[in-house]
Amino acid sequence: MANTDNPMGFRPYDADARMFPYEISATNSEILRGDVMEMPAAGYVSGQAAASSAPIIGIAAEYKAASSGGKILVYDDPNSRFICQLDGVGTALTVADLGRVFQMADDETSNNGIDSAQELDQSSSATTATHQFKLVGLVPVADLEAGTANAWGNHAKVIVQPNFHRLRSTTGI
Repeated sequence: MANTDNPMGFRPYDADARMFPYEISATNSEILRGDVMEMPAAGYVSGQAAASSAPIIGIAAEYKAASSGGKILVYDDPNSRFICQLDGVGTALTVADLGRVFQMADDETSNNGIDSAQELDQSSSATTATHQFKLVGLVPVADLEAGTANAWGNHAKVIVQPNFHRLRSTTGI
């Protein structure tokens, strides 16, 4: 049976994932819990667009309404791992794709208005240093919605680790 298509953004895989508060601009766009974040300018963080060439700073640990400003908690450890869903576009991934790097597919539709619906863009598979995430595994749990095991292929739930991360870069800003 096929994997269920239920995008969920990026969720911590590690129970002890580190969070750190970052400043957001008073004119920020809406940030959903599980969105990929970047620090584009002036020390403020914001949601990152799909296929961005900027390094990520982490994953939003909480929701922030548009133009709310203030601080937001971000899972920012460059060694953290996250669970996300493959977007199902392009060639279905297999175990042979472990170690390849991918971009995020930006689907800002949310089921509940708080949680991200971003996914991993499986058609962006590459070996480039500036792709956002590295594929490190298949989530070893059953897909509860479909009542079947999670399996390689479209809409699989996978484990990723930041590949192009601002806190891991070897150059200053």
